[in-house]
Amino acid sequence: MTKALEDNVNSMEVNHNHISAIEHLLLMSLSKEGIAYTVNADGNQRVTGILNIAIEGIDGEGLLNMLDMHNICISIGSACNSKSQERSHVLKAIGLDDDKIDSSVRISIGRYNTEDEVKKLVKYIKKYCELAKFVERR
Repeated sequence: MTKALEDNVNSMEVNHNHISAIEHLLLMSLSKEGIAYTVNADGNQRVTGILNIAIEGIDGEGLLNMLDMHNICISIGSACNSKSQERSHVLKAIGLDDDKIDSSVRISIGRYNTEDEVKKLVKYIKKYCELAKFVERR
């Protein structure tokens, strides 16, 4: 256990830089694909690699289920509310309305995540957004 802790401490800066780069790639890729999103926290009030974002025009739970079918794991709501069926009190406390809360997902990025995984995630988010727009038009 001591060796694992030592290895992690020695790798903190490298891991942080990697996670930050992957997070930046994710956000830039969403923007590039024209996916309207909002990060549900000020950059100074959140940990790098844990993104809670509201994606305009989608149902967060529906996206979660679709991504799960493609072996991509995300969450809805906030971490401290993950087992509850109620809307996140944390997202309410930061002033989000119910529609924005319902369109929010939490994406966690770790040191083992890759650029290819980000591309796959963005590809399926885009597909889901396109499907949501198609259903909305009907």
